[in-house]
Amino acid sequence: MSQTQLSIEQARRLAHVAQGLDRNTDSVISAVRSAGFVRTLGGAEAYLAIRERCNNAPSRQTVDDLLSEGQLAVCPAVRGCIYLVPANDVAWSIACADLLSRRRRHREHQKVGLSAGEIKKLGSAILKALESEALSTAGLRDALPNGAIRSFGDVGKQIGLSSSLPPVLRELEFQGLIERRVASGRLDSEIYNWHCADARELAELHQTEGLDAAVVEHMAGVYLASWPLASVNGLAHWSGFGKRLCKSALEALTIDHELVECAVEGVGERLIPKCHLDRLNTTVKDDGDQQVSFIPFLDSLFHYARGASLFAAEKHQDVEIPKRGMTGASTIRDSSHLGFRSVFLGDEMVGFWEYDPDQDDVALGLFPGLPTKTRTRIQECASPTATFLNQEIGHGRSFNIDTEKDQRRRVVWFSEL
Repeated sequence: MSQTQLSIEQARRLAHVAQGLDRNTDSVISAVRSAGFVRTLGGAEAYLAIRERCNNAPSRQTVDDLLSEGQLAVCPAVRGCIYLVPANDVAWSIACADLLSRRRRHREHQKVGLSAGEIKKLGSAILKALESEALSTAGLRDALPNGAIRSFGDVGKQIGLSSSLPPVLRELEFQGLIERRVASGRLDSEIYNWHCADARELAELHQTEGLDAAVVEHMAGVYLASWPLASVNGLAHWSGFGKRLCKSALEALTIDHELVECAVEGVGERLIPKCHLDRLNTTVKDDGDQQVSFIPFLDSLFHYARGASLFAAEKHQDVEIPKRGMTGASTIRDSSHLGFRSVFLGDEMVGFWEYDPDQDDVALGLFPGLPTKTRTRIQECASPTATFLNQEIGHGRSFNIDTEKDQRRRVVWFSEL
């Protein structure tokens, strides 16, 4: 592999474009893929992540329709978390979550005495109950015959498993026999119904020789497509796989992705796919024309970068930010993740934002030193986001247990910034 040098500004630019934040697409599917999948948290964030990656600001209904049509799906994926993923990545995502949790599930089953025979028996009863209608987990409890579900008692409580129903549902999902769908049809909910599913695609995938290695390599490919500053540690952090597996996957993909060894200022040695390096020649707009972005809470941009430091100018690195829960404080330089919505001017982070439920508007906390003209422009650009949250989403919650009280606390902190 060849060797090259990148400045921090170039690295920031590459990350911004690779993540799709230059809004170079009209396609919601492409936007989701650019993000490297989109976390679903039960709030407005999945919609916001997509809007910031599309140049046509798709409506909530547009996204919901794609979900209803099966072009997008909500399923377990990297790190075992629930993500919004394109349809052609669903089987790979489920196989990934299966591989990540396999050993832990086996230990849990041993502790509570859950045998393969019991899984098969309860699984058959679940599939029979779902033949006529989709049901929530609670609905399945009511629909299944008396005695079909076994309580795990105190032993189960110690490992977070109250009964045999949740682990058997998980096994059926990993086999592709059932699938979860948001009950409301909207991404700002984490209430799911279970549906019978067509297991053929996952069954075909399971015929792949060396499946486990293939799953890790596929996810490494997703990582490389959506994040240009690759490393073994970075892939392990994003995916949840061990470093040994990640190292092997990156080595296997070196030629296909034309990985280039780069020394990145302030970051260290990284592997950058040539397709990302080629984007360095794109024109950077002047300050007056730079795009203003309102990035959601826990956006994949910050998860890949493992904090916000890469995206802030040196003069803003020591800005203090509260830890989530509003207790204690850190600085942008030392942040390992970003628990707040952020404002970007071009590819540089210039502050934070929150939805003010009392004003039905976006409240800003911009960094010191921004020109008045720039501050005015950012405030004007916030109007469509406020309207979207107010009129299409109907709330400004970041996640399922977020409250207006919490939003007001964040608004107060931003006003003091």
